Amino acid sequence: MRWFPDSASLRQWGGPDFRFPFTEETFRKDVRLDDVPAWEIVSTDGALLAFGRYYPRSGRCHLAFLAVAPDMRGRGVGLKLVEELCTEGARTLSFDEYSLFVWQDNAVAVGLYRKLGFVEAPYPEPSSGLTGMVYMIRRRAAH
Repeated sequence: MRWFPDSASLRQWGGPDFRFPFTEETFRKDVRLDDVPAWEIVSTDGALLAFGRYYPRSGRCHLAFLAVAPDMRGRGVGLKLVEELCTEGARTLSFDEYSLFVWQDNAVAVGLYRKLGFVEAPYPEPSSGLTGMVYMIRRRAAH
């Protein structure tokens, strides 16, 4: 929760429907912490370095709520997080494609996802509230 000190940083991460200011209760509810499993990367001393989740959406393994600790950004932690979520999602959900949403003005995140093989694609469902967001997909690598 400390990673999002203002409404702009929270909106960029959590999307337009995330409540701000938040309490621990509203944060847990908005991130659906009790409904969808969360994955974390933790340092050897127990500090949270990154957070994310995946779930089935529109026939793909959808990645959501991806975040890296502010002091760990630019060190490859986001790349590791996305790759691990994709690996785990492929193992448990058996989809051939992954998807995610990202704000089009979040150049760092868009660049990371492109580096990982994600490409922009039309959203396959009727969309509302997605103005300014880009839907990206990636095919599962053949082994």
